[in-house]
Amino acid sequence: GRRRSEVVGLQVGDVRQLDADTWLYALGVTKTDTGGVRREKPLRGLAAEALTAWMAATPAASGPLFRRMYKGDKVGTKALSADQMARIVQRRAKLAGLEGDWAAHSLRSGFVTEAGRQGVPLGEVMAMTEHRSVATVMGYFQAGSLLNSKAANLTATREAATIHTNALDVVKNEDRTINHS
Repeated sequence: GRRRSEVVGLQVGDVRQLDADTWLYALGVTKTDTGGVRREKPLRGLAAEALTAWMAATPAASGPLFRRMYKGDKVGTKALSADQMARIVQRRAKLAGLEGDWAAHSLRSGFVTEAGRQGVPLGEVMAMTEHRSVATVMGYFQAGSLLNSKAANLTATREAATIHTNALDVVKNEDRTINHS
């Protein structure tokens, strides 16, 4: 759930492996924290495996964590730009068969949406994403959480469908009565 500027700004020294399945990455200066206080965030599971593979394929003691790649799998020394990251996200989404407009921000908004879908408490999500405004994060969070909410399931039963149909019939009958009076 990171901003693309934060991802492309990561340095090799900003990550450390905690165990076989967990990396920690440190955020410095961010859009909402210009003081640059280092805060570590965990990276686990498949994301940790991908970082482990990247670190093995592109060994470096210092410098940008995510560097440009050239033909022949040659690793550059300069960091990926935010635009290059956006193009990578678009290309990978297309290769995965995903439709729609994908951008680097899709990773951030998608993280929050998926957290909502999985019922992760909003406070935990905000701790990971560093969102300061509940209003900002709620738009993404609700989009995911509503899919599995008890409220959404109220319309999923036969009883709810019957009540809905009966209510529509009442409205139609009222409309006829008003229009014929």
